Amino acid sequence: MLILGIDPGTTTTGYGLIQIKKNSVSGGLIADERKIFKVIDYGCLVTSNEYSMGERLKKLYHELSELLEKHKPDVLAIEQIFFFSNAKTVMSVGQAKGIAMLVAAQKNIQIYEYTPLQIKLELTNYGRAKKPEVQKRVKQILGISALKKDKTKKFKDGYHFDDAADALAVAVCHSYKNGGLKKIHPHAKIAKKKTEQSRPKERRKDG
Repeated sequence: MLILGIDPGTTTTGYGLIQIKKNSVSGGLIADERKIFKVIDYGCLVTSNEYSMGERLKKLYHELSELLEKHKPDVLAIEQIFFFSNAKTVMSVGQAKGIAMLVAAQKNIQIYEYTPLQIKLELTNYGRAKKPEVQKRVKQILGISALKKDKTKKFKDGYHFDDAADALAVAVCHSYKNGGLKKIHPHAKIAKKKTEQSRPKERRKDG
Protein backbone atom coordinates (compact mmCIF):
# COMPACT_ATOMS: atom_id res chain seq x y z
CA MET A 1 0.00 0.00 0.00
CA LEU A 2 1.25 3.46 -0.92
CA ILE A 3 0.19 6.23 1.46
CA LEU A 4 0.71 9.91 0.67
CA GLY A 5 0.61 12.17 3.72
CA ILE A 6 -0.10 15.86 3.25
CA ASP A 7 0.47 18.78 5.63
CA PRO A 8 -1.38 21.58 3.78
CA GLY A 9 -0.44 25.23 3.52
CA THR A 10 -0.38 27.88 0.81
CA THR A 11 3.19 28.95 1.45
CA THR A 12 4.44 25.41 2.12
CA THR A 13 2.67 22.11 1.63
CA GLY A 14 4.60 19.20 3.05
CA TYR A 15 4.26 15.74 1.53
CA GLY A 16 5.52 12.31 2.50
CA LEU A 17 5.00 9.07 0.61
CA ILE A 18 5.52 5.74 2.38
CA GLN A 19 4.93 2.13 1.45
CA ILE A 20 3.84 -0.69 3.75
CA LYS A 21 5.83 -3.82 2.94
CA LYS A 22 3.43 -6.75 3.03
CA ASN A 23 6.12 -9.41 3.40
CA SER A 24 7.36 -7.74 6.61
CA VAL A 25 4.04 -7.93 8.47
CA SER A 26 2.83 -11.03 10.30
CA GLY A 27 -0.87 -10.98 11.08
CA GLY A 28 -0.79 -7.18 11.10
CA LEU A 29 1.62 -7.18 14.07
CA ILE A 30 4.71 -4.97 13.90
CA ALA A 31 7.94 -6.46 15.22
CA ASP A 32 10.40 -3.88 13.86
CA GLU A 33 8.79 -0.73 12.49
CA ARG A 34 11.80 0.19 10.37
CA LYS A 35 11.35 -3.03 8.39
CA ILE A 36 7.66 -2.39 7.79
CA PHE A 37 7.86 0.99 6.09
CA LYS A 38 9.73 2.16 3.03
CA VAL A 39 10.08 5.89 2.41
CA ILE A 40 9.43 6.56 -1.27
CA ASP A 41 9.57 10.35 -1.36
CA TYR A 42 9.13 13.41 0.84
CA GLY A 43 9.58 17.14 0.61
CA CYS A 44 7.71 20.41 0.21
CA LEU A 45 5.80 22.32 -2.42
CA VAL A 46 6.56 26.01 -1.94
CA THR A 47 4.77 29.04 -3.38
CA SER A 48 5.87 32.67 -3.18
CA ASN A 49 3.74 35.43 -1.69
CA GLU A 50 4.90 37.62 -4.56
CA TYR A 51 2.08 36.10 -6.59
CA SER A 52 -1.67 36.36 -6.13
CA MET A 53 -3.48 33.71 -4.13
CA GLY A 54 -5.11 32.41 -7.29
CA GLU A 55 -1.72 31.92 -8.98
CA ARG A 56 -0.30 30.21 -5.90
CA LEU A 57 -3.22 27.78 -5.67
CA LYS A 58 -2.91 27.09 -9.39
CA LYS A 59 0.79 26.25 -8.94
CA LEU A 60 -0.02 24.00 -5.97
CA TYR A 61 -2.73 22.23 -7.99
CA HIS A 62 -0.36 21.46 -10.87
CA GLU A 63 2.50 20.32 -8.65
CA LEU A 64 0.25 18.06 -6.58
CA SER A 65 -1.25 16.63 -9.78
CA GLU A 66 2.25 15.82 -11.05
CA LEU A 67 3.17 14.24 -7.72
CA LEU A 68 0.10 11.99 -7.66
CA GLU A 69 0.49 11.10 -11.33
CA LYS A 70 4.11 10.13 -10.75
CA HIS A 71 3.63 7.95 -7.66
CA LYS A 72 -0.04 6.87 -7.96
CA PRO A 73 -0.69 6.45 -4.21
CA ASP A 74 -3.53 4.24 -2.99
CA VAL A 75 -4.50 6.67 -0.25
CA LEU A 76 -4.14 10.36 0.56
CA ALA A 77 -4.00 11.12 4.28
CA ILE A 78 -4.27 14.80 5.19
CA GLU A 79 -4.10 16.76 8.42
CA GLN A 80 -7.38 18.33 9.49
CA ILE A 81 -7.57 22.02 10.30
CA PHE A 82 -7.80 22.08 14.06
CA PHE A 83 -7.29 25.55 15.51
CA PHE A 84 -5.50 28.73 14.51
CA SER A 85 -5.77 32.04 16.33
CA ASN A 86 -5.20 33.81 13.02
CA ALA A 87 -8.28 33.70 10.76
CA LYS A 88 -6.11 34.43 7.71
CA THR A 89 -4.04 31.33 8.44
CA VAL A 90 -7.18 29.21 8.71
CA MET A 91 -8.33 30.39 5.30
CA SER A 92 -4.99 29.79 3.55
CA VAL A 93 -4.54 26.33 5.07
CA GLY A 94 -8.14 25.48 4.18
CA GLN A 95 -7.61 26.56 0.58
CA ALA A 96 -4.49 24.40 0.25
CA LYS A 97 -6.29 21.47 1.85
CA GLY A 98 -9.16 21.86 -0.63
CA ILE A 99 -6.74 21.79 -3.56
CA ALA A 100 -5.10 18.59 -2.28
CA MET A 101 -8.45 16.88 -1.77
CA LEU A 102 -9.67 17.98 -5.20
CA VAL A 103 -6.60 16.57 -6.95
CA ALA A 104 -6.97 13.25 -5.10
CA ALA A 105 -10.70 13.04 -5.84
CA GLN A 106 -10.08 13.69 -9.54
CA LYS A 107 -7.74 10.70 -9.60
CA ASN A 108 -10.14 8.51 -7.58
CA ILE A 109 -7.74 8.25 -4.65
CA GLN A 110 -9.27 7.57 -1.23
CA ILE A 111 -8.98 10.50 1.18
CA TYR A 112 -8.64 10.25 4.96
CA GLU A 113 -8.46 13.16 7.42
CA TYR A 114 -6.77 13.12 10.81
CA THR A 115 -6.66 15.69 13.59
CA PRO A 116 -3.37 16.66 15.26
CA LEU A 117 -4.61 14.84 18.39
CA GLN A 118 -5.15 11.60 16.46
CA ILE A 119 -1.71 11.86 14.84
CA LYS A 120 0.03 12.44 18.18
CA LEU A 121 -1.83 9.57 19.83
CA GLU A 122 -0.98 7.12 17.06
CA LEU A 123 2.71 8.02 16.96
CA THR A 124 3.49 8.73 20.62
CA ASN A 125 0.50 7.39 22.59
CA TYR A 126 0.24 10.88 24.08
CA GLY A 127 -2.23 13.39 22.65
CA ARG A 128 -0.37 16.42 24.00
CA ALA A 129 3.05 15.48 22.62
CA LYS A 130 5.15 18.36 21.34
CA LYS A 131 6.30 18.63 17.73
CA PRO A 132 9.91 17.48 18.49
CA GLU A 133 8.55 14.32 20.14
CA VAL A 134 6.43 13.50 17.08
CA GLN A 135 9.36 14.16 14.74
CA LYS A 136 11.58 11.93 16.86
CA ARG A 137 9.06 9.10 16.52
CA VAL A 138 8.86 9.64 12.75
CA LYS A 139 12.64 9.21 12.61
CA GLN A 140 12.49 6.07 14.76
CA ILE A 141 9.71 4.50 12.72
CA LEU A 142 11.02 5.30 9.25
CA GLY A 143 14.76 5.18 9.99
CA ILE A 144 16.98 8.10 10.91
CA SER A 145 18.37 8.51 7.39
CA ALA A 146 14.88 9.07 5.98
CA LEU A 147 14.66 12.60 7.34
CA LYS A 148 18.02 14.12 6.49
CA LYS A 149 17.75 17.60 5.06
CA ASP A 150 18.67 17.67 1.39
CA LYS A 151 18.84 21.17 -0.04
CA THR A 152 19.42 20.05 -3.61
CA LYS A 153 16.94 17.21 -4.02
CA LYS A 154 13.93 17.25 -1.75
CA PHE A 155 13.44 20.81 -0.60
CA LYS A 156 13.03 23.69 -2.96
CA ASP A 157 14.49 26.15 -0.47
CA GLY A 158 16.00 23.78 2.08
CA TYR A 159 14.26 25.21 5.14
CA HIS A 160 10.95 23.41 5.53
CA PHE A 161 11.92 20.18 7.26
CA ASP A 162 9.04 20.44 9.74
CA ASP A 163 6.35 20.38 7.04
CA ALA A 164 7.76 17.26 5.38
CA ALA A 165 8.12 15.53 8.76
CA ASP A 166 4.51 16.42 9.64
CA ALA A 167 3.32 14.97 6.32
CA LEU A 168 5.18 11.72 6.98
CA ALA A 169 3.61 11.63 10.45
CA VAL A 170 0.12 11.83 8.87
CA ALA A 171 1.00 8.94 6.54
CA VAL A 172 2.26 6.80 9.45
CA CYS A 173 -0.87 7.68 11.44
CA HIS A 174 -3.04 6.35 8.62
CA SER A 175 -1.06 3.10 8.43
CA TYR A 176 -1.85 2.45 12.09
CA LYS A 177 -5.49 3.56 12.11
CA ASN A 178 -6.64 2.24 8.74
CA GLY A 179 -3.73 0.32 7.21
CA GLY A 180 -4.22 -2.88 9.16
CA LEU A 181 -1.10 -2.55 11.35
CA LYS A 182 -1.06 -3.20 15.09
CA LYS A 183 1.51 -1.23 17.06
CA ILE A 184 3.97 -2.45 19.62
CA HIS A 185 4.56 0.98 21.03
CA PRO A 186 7.95 1.50 22.70
CA HIS A 187 6.77 4.66 24.48
CA ALA A 188 3.56 3.34 26.00
CA LYS A 189 5.05 3.45 29.52
CA ILE A 190 6.31 7.00 28.99
CA ALA A 191 2.89 8.14 27.79
CA LYS A 192 1.24 6.47 30.77
CA LYS A 193 3.65 8.19 33.13
CA LYS A 194 2.95 11.59 31.56
CA THR A 195 -0.79 11.01 31.88
CA GLU A 196 -0.44 10.06 35.52
CA GLN A 197 1.70 13.13 36.22
CA SER A 198 -0.95 15.40 34.65
CA ARG A 199 -3.68 14.09 36.97
CA PRO A 200 -4.30 16.01 40.22
CA LYS A 201 -3.05 14.18 43.31
CA GLU A 202 -5.68 13.04 45.77
CA ARG A 203 -5.38 14.32 49.31
CA ARG A 204 -5.15 11.76 52.05
CA LYS A 205 -7.93 11.89 54.60
CA ASP A 206 -6.98 11.44 58.23
CA GLY A 207 -8.98 9.23 60.51
